[in-house]
Amino acid sequence: MYRVVFHIDHKHRDLPSMALIAFFLKKKGLKTYFCSSLNHNIINHIDPDFIIMSKFRNALNNVKQWIKSNCKIIIIQSEGNLQAKENKFVSERDKYLFQNTYTPDLTIFWNIEEMTKYSKFMDNNKQKVFIGCPRLDFLKPKFMNLYSSKETILKKLNLDVSKFTITLATSIGLSHANKKILKSYFDGYKGDKRKTIDLKFNIKNQKKLRIITEKIIRYVSKNEHLQLIIKPHPNESIIHWSSFIKNYNNVKICYGESINYLLRASNFHLAHNACTTSLEAQLLNIPSAQILSDDSYNYFKKDHIDVALFKVKSVKEFEKAILACQKNDRSDLIKLSNKYLIKYFTKFNGNICKEHSNYLFKFMKRFKSKNNQLINFYFFFRLIYKLKNFTYKPIIDHRGRVNNRIIPGDENYWYNKFTKMFI
Repeated sequence: MYRVVFHIDHKHRDLPSMALIAFFLKKKGLKTYFCSSLNHNIINHIDPDFIIMSKFRNALNNVKQWIKSNCKIIIIQSEGNLQAKENKFVSERDKYLFQNTYTPDLTIFWNIEEMTKYSKFMDNNKQKVFIGCPRLDFLKPKFMNLYSSKETILKKLNLDVSKFTITLATSIGLSHANKKILKSYFDGYKGDKRKTIDLKFNIKNQKKLRIITEKIIRYVSKNEHLQLIIKPHPNESIIHWSSFIKNYNNVKICYGESINYLLRASNFHLAHNACTTSLEAQLLNIPSAQILSDDSYNYFKKDHIDVALFKVKSVKEFEKAILACQKNDRSDLIKLSNKYLIKYFTKFNGNICKEHSNYLFKFMKRFKSKNNQLINFYFFFRLIYKLKNFTYKPIIDHRGRVNNRIIPGDENYWYNKFTKMFI
């Protein structure tokens, strides 16, 4: 039977939905394995029939080798709704990739707009389809109940269950990145003038957002009826935020968890510019606000910003939003988001992961399976990484970022939960 490796980009964001797709494939008799960019050497030992990745540019140094070994490459996008105006163009890097390296054998997009945009530059003989965003399944009640309760989360963070809880998903890492880090971004876009201009604009915008955000945090810290949980973007420095809030008793940092976990504790959600977490909050009937600068509408598409119930450019506007939220009925937030949802995410039916698995299985059946292995190498890799975990697991890297990479075997946590759900 087929062997399928899931090459996961981000443990807390991507693993639950990819594990659910894998769970359904396992029920059809397929063998599934998991790895990240830090341990994808295991792929050579498993010799899979299919590798499922989240981005076109993942593991570029290895893709050609995998293709030569008669392995089919599948992309299930993890970032399938890019909100900047610049993203209406396919980057020069991706065009070069499709022309000179490879086009995936199957690409699954979130929406028809993204599929149409990329298809112009991809091999016409390779398959493309749009099904939706698998992560949205986990915003349905039966999946949200897999996460800790609000009371448990607030107790763990030493916050008051009775207070109005604001959550903030930040996305302003460029504003406090050092020169070396910024240089690495610019180096990555060499030869792509549009992307370089875009990056400069984004740095400027994020510096403005940082000023507004810090003022809002200080405001909350002085209000005894409010409390705030900050979830930094995966590419942001935890050290920066820990230092900034160290003297604020009612402001805490949440990291090493998913956005679903954060939103379980939320009464009101804040994000930057046009963040997807605003939609995710409102699909849970939690009002959201985008923190904006005077440049935000120049940088992002209008509908990506306007999906949020509130737009905030100052502490005064933030205060008004909180008061309005506390007074008004918010039962129509899902309906308010529906038009945007259908356009960019296709659907919200709680079955998107299952639809992915069904489509994948139908696609895979077109190909002959490689010979089965006699030795289960994955068992040994899981054991090795488990033993390593007992002695050493770096939590924060040299840039202050939390370690969000999976290790082989992490998927079993979710398999156990799904087994109980789908008995």
